Amino acid sequence: MKPILTIEDEAAIDRHVLDHYISHFGIDHGIVTDGIVNLRNYNDAKYRILWILKEVNEVGRAGEWSITKELISKARDGDKLLKGLANTFTKIIYTTYGILHDLPWDGMDDIPDNPEMIDVLNSIAYINIKKRPGGSVAVGSELTEAYERDKRVILHQIESYDPDIIICGGTIGYLRSDLGLDEGRMFAGECEYYIKDGKLIVGAGHPASRVRSDWYVDGIVKAAQAFADRA
Repeated sequence: MKPILTIEDEAAIDRHVLDHYISHFGIDHGIVTDGIVNLRNYNDAKYRILWILKEVNEVGRAGEWSITKELISKARDGDKLLKGLANTFTKIIYTTYGILHDLPWDGMDDIPDNPEMIDVLNSIAYINIKKRPGGSVAVGSELTEAYERDKRVILHQIESYDPDIIICGGTIGYLRSDLGLDEGRMFAGECEYYIKDGKLIVGAGHPASRVRSDWYVDGIVKAAQAFADRA
């Protein structure tokens, strides 16, 4: 059984990340913090799942808020997904729900028919490789620069959150070398995946990409089933 992450552990990880950005950018660091959405749910989940995406789309704001504590944790607005989250988080919800309940796309309800599915977001951790906000389209050179500058803290987050499953949404190219993914690549539908050191690492497209939702979700769920079969 995995060690339980404590509130003190979470605070120490967050402090480590923040100190890094303050050292580079000063007290007005402008980052959007990320991490575990709900610590108890993350600890209690069948699998600890970490999603790694690119950056927050936040034009005209100065950052300095938490995407996990102030947005993702409040993603359910009554019987629907909070306005503005659908493009990125719809596929994340279906994929995470499918993994945790061992269900394919066609075995799940539609979110409008079962809005409690949205609450599965409280079981994940979520980080961006570029923590200062960007525009509606991520700029590759800026992402590369940010990752090379900040990868020490990103890798610290990955190690400290100790996930069972890491899903790289359009980010596997940045992380491949540092995660030691030089062999053992397998494929399931639209994604590539690796099983390494007792973890499943998935390289998928960004969840807001135009890949069909059923293809996107089922590929990752199949990779998770292959991982479970090896446990």
